[in-house]
Amino acid sequence: MTTDTLIDDLDNIDAVFLIGDLPYANGYISQWDYCASRVNNIEGIASGNHERTWENSGSIHNGLDSGGECGVPAETLYYVPAENRAKFSYAADYGMFHFCIADTEHDWREGSEQYKFIEQCFASANRHKQPWLIFAAHRVLGYSSNEWYAKEGPFEEPIGREHLQKLWQKYKVDMAFYRHVHNYERVCPIYQNQCVNKETSHYSGVVNGTIHVVVGGGGAHLNRFTTINTTWSVFKDYDLLDDIVEFTDEKHIEQLAEMLYKRLRFNRYLIVLDDVWTTDHIERCLSDDKNGSQILLTTRLMNVAKSNSPPYCLRFLDSEESWELLRHRVFGRKYDHPELGRRLQNNAKDYL
Repeated sequence: MTTDTLIDDLDNIDAVFLIGDLPYANGYISQWDYCASRVNNIEGIASGNHERTWENSGSIHNGLDSGGECGVPAETLYYVPAENRAKFSYAADYGMFHFCIADTEHDWREGSEQYKFIEQCFASANRHKQPWLIFAAHRVLGYSSNEWYAKEGPFEEPIGREHLQKLWQKYKVDMAFYRHVHNYERVCPIYQNQCVNKETSHYSGVVNGTIHVVVGGGGAHLNRFTTINTTWSVFKDYDLLDDIVEFTDEKHIEQLAEMLYKRLRFNRYLIVLDDVWTTDHIERCLSDDKNGSQILLTTRLMNVAKSNSPPYCLRFLDSEESWELLRHRVFGRKYDHPELGRRLQNNAKDYL
């Protein structure tokens, strides 16, 4: 149902990342065929324990989670722009976002090959053109109130953030996303177990932190949260996505707005909206609880941009920048007839 909803609304979705545990095939190849036929055209991927973990598979972890697959079907069926196809670490750019995807089935500790890649990926972000720096990985290398992680003690994958948080801090990583744990949780801007910033959308002050988000709602049974009070946890939920899918499919827009209003009320949130034409429907979903919640939106209309706060105006790309974007995204490295591409660029200059 989730995939069908995504496909139906694909015109309004810019990117989809499935962060590991792709079909849960666990050794049954037919499941890979079915999964690939459903989602292959709409997603970017990462590797998880159900793709790799097995004895002598090269995984850093012990276990039998992949059912003997050892990463072979994932490497064969899916393309990722990684230097080593057996390791799903790669960088991706989209608009104002620079993504660094880590493979948590391989060593990420300081001194490892992947640690060097992660730092290089962070360092390569052009924060003038890509102000948002995003980290994503399957296992929770940041923070989670999951019951199992609480029993382990540090509320994370063992040896998770100890080796990475100084990189998140040094390069001012804005957000980190994980799957693996089957629930939803968002953490305050955090560094060394402390909420360090009252703002949810930017860095300020001497000590700053990254917002960590667990988005593992689908694929398997839901995981319980610990009863221990984790002061850094801002929002927890099991079924918000299910509710949105159900309301989108079956209910009126007014009922969807009411549901979102009740869910968001008294919670601190960051919402990012792209290409907004009117704020009428947005405002009815949100409550102003004056608790530091933030909304970041992009728009082509100055009256919308000025509706709530002073706007930040982005400049148009110059001729060479728009040509590089068009060439890279449409024609790739090898192409014929560059004069045709230049003509397309000139005709579409108002849209690039």
